[in-house]
Amino acid sequence: MTDDLLAETFARMARGERAALRSLYTEACPKLFGVRLRMLRDRSEAEDALQEMMTRLWTQSHRFDPSRGLAMSWSIVIARTIASTGCGHDPRG
Repeated sequence: MTDDLLAETFARMARGERAALRSLYTEACPKLFGVRLRMLRDRSEAEDALQEMMTRLWTQSHRFDPSRGLAMSWSIVIARTIASTGCGHDPRG
């Protein structure tokens, strides 16, 4: 998925188009999952965190501003934010 297409997908998601979320999941999840897996080093936790990330991208898509940066970079920042706040980690340590 090109960054222009990803940016358009975020715009569609901000308008409430669920088809855009499905498109994002299909097209961008392999890369985003790879980021999560490298961060968490556990496949199950990475899958859970990716689900949290997709939810966050859906609910915050209206905040993406293409004049401030690339869409994939924005997605990765959200992934890192989730990891740094402990989302996607087993609370038992």
